[in-house]
Amino acid sequence: MKPKINQNNSKSSFWSRYSRLIILLITCSLLIASIYFTYIQNNTKVEKIPSTDIPIPVETIIIGEEDIYTKIIGTADNKNIVVIKSLTKGIVNKIKPDLGDSVKKDQELIELTETYTGNEIYDAKIEIAEKKVEQAKDYYNFLDKIEDEKTDREEEIQDNFEELQDLKEDKLESYNTQIETIENIITDIENILDSGSTNLDQKIDLTQELYDLKELRFEINLLEYETDRRYPGTEIADLENEINEKTIRNETDLAELDYELAKLYLDLLLIQADLRTLSSPINGTIEQILYPEGSAVQSGDELLIINGEQDTILLSHVSSQLAKNIDIKRDALIDIDGNTYEGDIEFVSKTPVKNSLYEIIIEPDKAIRDNLQIGASFSISLPIKTKIENIDMEIEDKIYIPIDSVYKTNQYSYVFVLEGDRAMIKAVQTGKITGGDQIEIVSGLEEGEILILTKKIVPNQKVIIQKVEEVKEEKDVEIQTVEPTESQGD
Repeated sequence: MKPKINQNNSKSSFWSRYSRLIILLITCSLLIASIYFTYIQNNTKVEKIPSTDIPIPVETIIIGEEDIYTKIIGTADNKNIVVIKSLTKGIVNKIKPDLGDSVKKDQELIELTETYTGNEIYDAKIEIAEKKVEQAKDYYNFLDKIEDEKTDREEEIQDNFEELQDLKEDKLESYNTQIETIENIITDIENILDSGSTNLDQKIDLTQELYDLKELRFEINLLEYETDRRYPGTEIADLENEINEKTIRNETDLAELDYELAKLYLDLLLIQADLRTLSSPINGTIEQILYPEGSAVQSGDELLIINGEQDTILLSHVSSQLAKNIDIKRDALIDIDGNTYEGDIEFVSKTPVKNSLYEIIIEPDKAIRDNLQIGASFSISLPIKTKIENIDMEIEDKIYIPIDSVYKTNQYSYVFVLEGDRAMIKAVQTGKITGGDQIEIVSGLEEGEILILTKKIVPNQKVIIQKVEEVKEEKDVEIQTVEPTESQGD
């Protein structure tokens, strides 16, 4: 018979034998964990949120005082060929240069007409349109003058009305005084007659006083009637004036609209006339004449080919929006190995030449022209128009800023501007993108304001303006960057 083993005694024996070892292992584990976490904490850099009171160097531009450029890529090319295309349908009436002739920039090349009879009908349309513009302008000025004169006349009538009212009040006061006197006399005479007097003179006096009283009351009624007839009551007069003002105002507005429409129609005819006269965009030689005189052509047809004088040019293709906004009166800036050179904008096509893109030819500066490698690409900054001519031939300013400086949320667009020494948010309404890196600001910014271009700033951040070459990245200061919820640009 096997002896029974006491399980409780067995467990007690195990614990007494190994308890110290277990406690030692647990203690060592806790000590190692404590040392590890202390080491990690001491050797981990704590990312700090930037303080808005610590000034940050920023790059800025002054709205309206900077020349606006947009960047494109241009390629060096030796095929300085320009194709002259028709900008409208018509008849080739006259080709002024012959094949092989040298032509100068802006020299007239081809004259198109609307019909085979020439430009007489078109010239007559322009003359009639010019007369309509003058007539519409004269009529508008006439109504505008009438409106001013009516206002002056109304003021004069009002003054006369007030003066007449004062006279009326004076006369009424005099009449009422006389009436009161006569009524007292009549009362006295009636009292005497009621007492039994039969004096004939007193009866005659009573009759005369009653007649005078009636005459005075008639005069009062007549005075009020004459005054009201010549000058109606205030409410009626105001209503009549309001109706007259609205009538004249509506007629003036319609005349102004007719004037604007007449100017637009004339502008359209003049633009069409300009489209019918094609000029050379560059200096060069007539290499090909593709349509002889008398030919009917459509818009976009190739008419002439000019071989430019320059051996090396910079060629680029841009969108229609950018092509329309290029300021050809200013030079382009060419970036080569960190150096900036100027280049003349020799040609901007008026019609698309390649995949709906417009062609730009830039004549590089003589200092670099011979050293350009054909096929090499360069960064080019194109000048953008900031002044446009409106329908009244007045110059209006347009504001463009780098598209990367505009931030967008679901509700609005905004930029950072400098106010004092702080970066502050300002809401803006954006317009069209030039096709490069500039965007039009329709409202929200004024000339003279300072726009901040530097990224990673927060509202109310204290800043220091520095030039671009002075702005250096501070690598020894680690700043926690928060992923933005807004999307920049378009």
